[in-house]
Amino acid sequence: MSGQPVKLSDFGLSEEFGYMQHTDPVTTLPPGNEAWDEMGKNLPKYLMGSNFRQRVKDLPAFKIETLKTDGEIRRAFLILSYIGQAYQW
Repeated sequence: MSGQPVKLSDFGLSEEFGYMQHTDPVTTLPPGNEAWDEMGKNLPKYLMGSNFRQRVKDLPAFKIETLKTDGEIRRAFLILSYIGQAYQW
């Protein structure tokens, strides 16, 4: 151990918000992943159709290299997890 005090900010935490996000959430994915963003925003509508799984299979490859900020990563995690859960359901 180095004896240095631990800073909450090193772990994305704050005394005021704890583990919660300190800023407003990102509302769209960065350019290059528009099809994924659109799928996430309209997920309930697509789930009502009979071709949901085919729609997911037809999505272009997700461009992870476009994610630059923590907010964009969180947005991607949210959308991808929702689509994955819906696909499994």
